[in-house]
Amino acid sequence: MINISVTAKNVLVGIGDFKIDGTSVGSTRGGVTITKTNEVFEKIIDQNLSPVGLSKVRESYTVKTEIAEATLANLKVVWDVSDAVGAAGPTQTLSLGTTSTVAYKALEFYGVSPEGLDRKFYCYKAFISEVGDTVLAKDNIAVLPVTFMLFPDTDMPTGKQIGYIEDELEE
Repeated sequence: MINISVTAKNVLVGIGDFKIDGTSVGSTRGGVTITKTNEVFEKIIDQNLSPVGLSKVRESYTVKTEIAEATLANLKVVWDVSDAVGAAGPTQTLSLGTTSTVAYKALEFYGVSPEGLDRKFYCYKAFISEVGDTVLAKDNIAVLPVTFMLFPDTDMPTGKQIGYIEDELEE
């Protein structure tokens, strides 16, 4: 029989706030998923049936979440629309178009660490690579599924170029 040790206090629950370029985009649904992917090349030779080693050829990070507050202001940020939300009389309008500009964003996620400390996850350079389907349906909230690709900030030291996770120690 396998004895599994579980420390319940180390299980994280919830995310507090989410910001893009310092602007809060409010609540999320389903949390925030941060994925690190390593792509490797298998060293295969004729004299062995299995690979004799690996070489890392790529390392990438992605962040996925669903923004639960589908306001025009949040649509503007997530869809990377340069024009402001226009107000004319009783209506507000967000005009959509295309652009060839690649705009990188800083991301901030706030939550609680397993020790109960305030936790911040910060990404220096993120690109909004996909905004999924936004469905308006009866008896359901409209969410904005969004995926970010993270890129290194080459002005930062090696090993610290993607971002950081910080737990605020109590004083």
